[in-house]
Amino acid sequence: MLEFRILVFPAFLALAGISVMGVGLFPEYTFYVHYLAAIITFISGGLSAIAAYHIEKPPLRYMSVLRGIVTLTALALLYFHQDLGLGAGGIERMIVFPFIVWALSFSGYLMQS
Repeated sequence: MLEFRILVFPAFLALAGISVMGVGLFPEYTFYVHYLAAIITFISGGLSAIAAYHIEKPPLRYMSVLRGIVTLTALALLYFHQDLGLGAGGIERMIVFPFIVWALSFSGYLMQS
């Protein structure tokens, strides 16, 4: 079971990386391709932050899960057109920023060893 959990993290992370490239390659005016790549990025990014739980040590382990939950919750709010007064751009930033902060903190975690 442990091997499965360790393999899930790189799969989510690779999917997030590939879909981020799709977001950059296809501008917003390509509509469906850009939005599909963005949704895959948001979902796989949040899940990769949560799946890193088995790799990291405390306290980063708990912060990663929290950031993944914030990303996925903000994505759900965007899906249901609830922007909490932030506007569409604000709620989109609430999706992206926790993932970016997690990626930066995780890369620092990997470099410290």
